[in-house]
Amino acid sequence: SFFFFQAEDGIRDFCLSRGLGDVYKRQQPPTSVEPGTALALLESQEFIECKIVKRDKVTHDTDIFRFELPQSDMQLGLPLGKHVSFVALIQSDEEEPPEDIIRHYTPISKIDQVGYFDLLVKIYLKGAHPRFPLGGRMTQYINKLQLGDKIRVTGPRGRLTYLGYGKLKVEEEGESRVIDNIKHFGMIAGGTGIAPMYQVIKWITEHPEDKTQISLLFANMSEEDIFLRDELDALAKSGKIKVYYTVDKGSENWKGYVGYVNENMIKETLPAPTTDGSVITLFCGPGPMNQMLHKMIPSMGYQAGYFFKY
Repeated sequence: SFFFFQAEDGIRDFCLSRGLGDVYKRQQPPTSVEPGTALALLESQEFIECKIVKRDKVTHDTDIFRFELPQSDMQLGLPLGKHVSFVALIQSDEEEPPEDIIRHYTPISKIDQVGYFDLLVKIYLKGAHPRFPLGGRMTQYINKLQLGDKIRVTGPRGRLTYLGYGKLKVEEEGESRVIDNIKHFGMIAGGTGIAPMYQVIKWITEHPEDKTQISLLFANMSEEDIFLRDELDALAKSGKIKVYYTVDKGSENWKGYVGYVNENMIKETLPAPTTDGSVITLFCGPGPMNQMLHKMIPSMGYQAGYFFKY
């Protein structure tokens, strides 16, 4: 017999009618949602308002914030690898009127989480960081919010979407393409730049059918500043990901790398470059680190179109 399905519903109904619901579910890309699921983020909406309902301290300057969606049965509706934008009316200068400030964040909660999403936020206070003497306008604003306060959220944003099973959708300059033969992701993250990587890592390691391998080089100021370390080490037990750490200063017992990310670290930890798209390199971190990697990565033989800044 031959079957012609004109819509996704036909495939789903066919599988369910033959007791193959688990097969249907396993083959769905990360962007799929169950029919009837309410999505908080829609392209037609300017923004939604989300309430802070929980705040957990991670390090001395970094917290995980939980934001409640407008409805308890909603999912955020964020494709895997994309991010949200926070919008807040902030007065940066006493002599100037308040203005809308926009900053981008990637949730660390699952993309199909119902009712809320979690963000890892590093708070840049005024005078605390030499590179940011005035601090972060948005993070200082978030830091002052109390439980129950709301903030405007919009999205999805971003050019990269992981479709699962070795497929990455890239949207650039109004055009999109799909790299569909990825065997290995090389990832370089600095600080809270781990957030977009963590989304992809978590999905791949929790789906046995996705055979894509991952190598992660994660840079932080100190051992105490390593975000999500326990979670990453636990995911490494899946055998799909190898995690390597580097810190600016390590203790006597530190067994990882010491110092800023460099060519030697990349050569020792990440997959070698290829010309067929089977290796994709992703990086995300502070501005100076991103600028350095933009120059270093192509100089090591990684080809344009196969490495991306998140």
